[in-house]
Amino acid sequence: MEAMEAMEAAPVEQLLALPFSFGGKEYKLKDYWDNARGRSNEKRQKFTVFLKKAHRKAVARAGDGPGGALRSLLPLKRARDQPDPSTSGETAGWRNFQLKESVHVKRKRASDYERMEHISSELSKVQWRGWGNPFRELITPENCEAFGVPDYFKIVEKSVSLDVISRRVREHRYASFSHFEADVRLVVSNAKLFNREGEKVHQFATELEARFDALLQEA
Repeated sequence: MEAMEAMEAAPVEQLLALPFSFGGKEYKLKDYWDNARGRSNEKRQKFTVFLKKAHRKAVARAGDGPGGALRSLLPLKRARDQPDPSTSGETAGWRNFQLKESVHVKRKRASDYERMEHISSELSKVQWRGWGNPFRELITPENCEAFGVPDYFKIVEKSVSLDVISRRVREHRYASFSHFEADVRLVVSNAKLFNREGEKVHQFATELEARFDALLQEA
């Protein structure tokens, strides 16, 4: 009992330094902590609770050998490919948390792409009398003269268009919704940068941005 109370009060650093054996090899819990780097504080805290629970169980299992239940931590990565019979309840709980998180991320990504498809489609439908939609076609160094803007790339550093954005959405090339939004904002800022305030395309860009902001509120 005293040993368990002492381990419960032990700082995480001490737990991470604990060795345990598996398959005739020695490992340290720090290997698994390092894998948690880059995660949010909330996830790291959950991992800390998981470590302490596993360690208390190991202490309770006197006579189980060095590391006790801690050896069940090793299959965490391997268990993604196949179940491991030595996996403890704590490990299974942690893996369930990881799987739920993965499903949540996939669902959010699918939802984000539905929003992107809807918004990009709506922006492409915007028309101005006598102009159509001047933001759909991509201006390139090869066609800028044909578009009547031969000095375009002397002013604009990176060209993008609504058609390019729609293609990227179809091909699922955006890592997040914020990257999609950044491209739409770039279409607007390029148009305002190249066309002076008061000119038609500058005004169209302002209206396109207003439409985009409205769609963001709807979605």
